[in-house]
Amino acid sequence: MVQIKSTLVSLIKRTGLSLVALLVVSASLTTVLTASASALSIDASNDCDDNAVIYCGADSTSQLIAKYNTGDGHNKLGSIRTIYNHFGISSSDVRALNSTAVAGFVVRDGRVIVGDKVVATNATTAGRQNIAGSTKISENNISYYTRTPSVSFRSDKLPAYVVMKDGVFQFAIIANCANPVVATPTAKPAPAPKPVPVPKPTGTPNDSIEKLVALKGSTNFQKSVTAKQGDHVIYKITIKSTGTAAVDVNTLKDTLPQDVTYVSNSIALVGIPGLGETGYPLGDEFAAELFGQGLELGAGEPGDEISLVFEAIVGPAGVCAPHSIDNLVTVVAVSVPTRTATATVNEVCNTVVTTTTSVTPIKTTPVAKALPNTGPGAIAGLFAGVVAISSFAFRSLTMRRLVRG
Repeated sequence: MVQIKSTLVSLIKRTGLSLVALLVVSASLTTVLTASASALSIDASNDCDDNAVIYCGADSTSQLIAKYNTGDGHNKLGSIRTIYNHFGISSSDVRALNSTAVAGFVVRDGRVIVGDKVVATNATTAGRQNIAGSTKISENNISYYTRTPSVSFRSDKLPAYVVMKDGVFQFAIIANCANPVVATPTAKPAPAPKPVPVPKPTGTPNDSIEKLVALKGSTNFQKSVTAKQGDHVIYKITIKSTGTAAVDVNTLKDTLPQDVTYVSNSIALVGIPGLGETGYPLGDEFAAELFGQGLELGAGEPGDEISLVFEAIVGPAGVCAPHSIDNLVTVVAVSVPTRTATATVNEVCNTVVTTTTSVTPIKTTPVAKALPNTGPGAIAGLFAGVVAISSFAFRSLTMRRLVRG
């Protein structure tokens, strides 16, 4: 449990692996931690520079899988997947590395070596920076550069995770920087056996979202509560993967009503073993995304679940008028209808409560102004800037989250 908690915290912090990534649920973490028992480790210096496809590379296949699933804290997760996909390296290829990779070297002259055997020649690799002799590739709003090892290697050879299948080279990933490598196999693949029809999977992705509210100090979360002007309430958002196949979740967006005010630094991740009853505080950067363009998540396996809570103050200062305040939350996922949920605060005015709670503006880098109250229904542009991903820190989670560059 201590290891799971440590991994959760490192994924959530921007200085570590990331959020949804953020949102790695404990079941997914247990799978990753168990798989790491058979991980391949390579002792190599880390290239923590802007040319590395995965920042600082990976000391083991287990670490490489984790960074691929949840981000490296430096580059956008979508960019890592785009570059690997260009080299024919799929998500399933990466997640199988603990059992498929062997230690080898990529040589400056284009050879790939495992043990004392040359398994491939004419290697091509890629990086994020332009070096003379490279070819620029632009796709999915990112640019990267392909080239032969002789263009970019400063050493005669670099250690790599090499994947072979039936004795034939498939691809390699350089340990120092996690830059992908393709090459011409020296061994000819055996004739493919006659394909056997495989039944199509019958699983169907699905999800659900729930929005509840409680008076501060109460654990009785409901669809609606009655509160006085100045009362503090706690909103709780819960997302579940309810289908029979993984669901890819893009964004979670909360439309903060005009008649409630968010309490700074109150947003927290809850409901994950190891984080305690109060959960893990995420900070106002995440609140700004939740109330703004939406939190970017990722993939959730069937049964995965994640909850967020935040605190708000009821009613603006001034004359109170009894009315209902609806707080809407929206979740957008791939191949699943957009879901919404609402929690209601019924404001009454028989007693006006004066609060001394300090409400600080939410800051996003480098803004220093109060988070705007958007009002019901202002969810236009929910998809803007959202990159669809194939795996949530729900699925690795891996609910994942895109890492900012």
